[in-house]
Amino acid sequence: MTTGVRLGTPRPWVAPALVAGGALGVCVAAALIDPMAPPLPLPGCPFLGLTGWFCPGCGSSRAIRALVSGDVARAAGYNPALLLALPWLAWAFVTWTISRVHLPGPRRRQASPLLAPLLGVAIAVYWVARNLPWEPFSALAP
Repeated sequence: MTTGVRLGTPRPWVAPALVAGGALGVCVAAALIDPMAPPLPLPGCPFLGLTGWFCPGCGSSRAIRALVSGDVARAAGYNPALLLALPWLAWAFVTWTISRVHLPGPRRRQASPLLAPLLGVAIAVYWVARNLPWEPFSALAP
């Protein structure tokens, strides 16, 4: 006799709960661990170590630590792109969660086919701009 429920089928809230738990874990770790302080400084960016250039993510761990400490200005100094991405990521998470667990609210729409290429170009432009040695671009460096 079967109950109609397949074993091993995850509940619709499991994936959003895991993502939210992971984000919370990152925030707790950022509050507890200073990425620059001994005895356990986080390893530096491998791209920066190999090339001497900043990648789009350079400064993100310090920016997250500044954000959980409430210092938005310092976080913007470490990685301004992260601050621009966080509201979009939060909205994407909320709409994904709503559609996943079938709650009433805003529904996810199909993304434009141009979104991925435009995002790639924006990241590449940011990557190059934060490595330029003159103002105002040098302000983008962490």
